[in-house]
Amino acid sequence: MPAQPHNFTSSTRSAVAGAYAGAAALLADGRRLVASLLPAAEVQGSDAALPRVADSTRDAQLRRAARWLRTVDARADSMPRASLLQLLVPYDLLSRLTTGSASAAQLRRWRDSIFDAYLTGDPTLSATAILTMTTAALAAAPATALSTRQLLWHYSTLDSWRRQLGTLSAFPHLTPAENARRLHLLRLNPA
Repeated sequence: MPAQPHNFTSSTRSAVAGAYAGAAALLADGRRLVASLLPAAEVQGSDAALPRVADSTRDAQLRRAARWLRTVDARADSMPRASLLQLLVPYDLLSRLTTGSASAAQLRRWRDSIFDAYLTGDPTLSATAILTMTTAALAAAPATALSTRQLLWHYSTLDSWRRQLGTLSAFPHLTPAENARRLHLLRLNPA
């Protein structure tokens, strides 16, 4: 039986828009929590000039972070994969801050889901976004972060980009922003 064309109703469009809006709000909250718990000077290694946060304030922030993590856990499976991709970094950081470690199994399951969506043609995911994800995962936990097929894709994509670039200083078919992101990824992943 031939596949029927998908009929997007106004309620379907509304549900999709709501999923993206909900994920965007979660991302903004996650970024605020990370910023409040990890001030920029501390991240850069110089905490001498940081004002000390009262323990009660930090405890309140950690409780908010724990609630945020539970919310992401509850919504992740119904969330657009591009939105989930954006939540991986704050989720990992806030997990480490609240529990002392990230849920490697959960992060890997979500990376698998995002990668599968990319492979099946999700137009909201680009090769650059996926390579950014795989590069970050390998930097955090190289032995267990990615599946074998993701590792193969990661290295074959880097090789392909190097061949495409050849002797040029930029990818001629990409926007300046996308070009900059790819060139940065190639610098992070030397041959």
